[in-house]
Amino acid sequence: MKNYILPIGGLLMAFVSMVSCNDKDPIVDQKMPTKNCDYKQRWIYKEYPNTMKIITDSLVYTVYDTDGKFGEIEDAIPNPERVWIIGDSLYIQRRRTEIDAYKIDFRCDCQVMDLTATNGYVISHYREGFDVSQCP
Repeated sequence: MKNYILPIGGLLMAFVSMVSCNDKDPIVDQKMPTKNCDYKQRWIYKEYPNTMKIITDSLVYTVYDTDGKFGEIEDAIPNPERVWIIGDSLYIQRRRTEIDAYKIDFRCDCQVMDLTATNGYVISHYREGFDVSQCP
């Protein structure tokens, strides 16, 4: 009986090694969203076009439209929120113990970003300067 266990165990180990070490598989960067779109931009809320979110590597700033123009980070409301991405999920830390998680999807050649909350609610944003009527 021992003669059969050793070869089967050896075959199993060889199979696992072959499957897990396939260097032809693409390397996926788990820190970036799918489709290679960049979330670090200036995004305008589709529902509230006078509100912009400026997303950097680690923070989200909120800027409001004044006189038909959005300001810069210096013009943002105080206390930006922490932001990070893991896989296709975007996380925003609202308060010390409150973290919102969204599935991030891009469409219209990366000009529109949809954030889907865990309850299914979708928050759409479009890139500053993009004509949102061009994307359904």
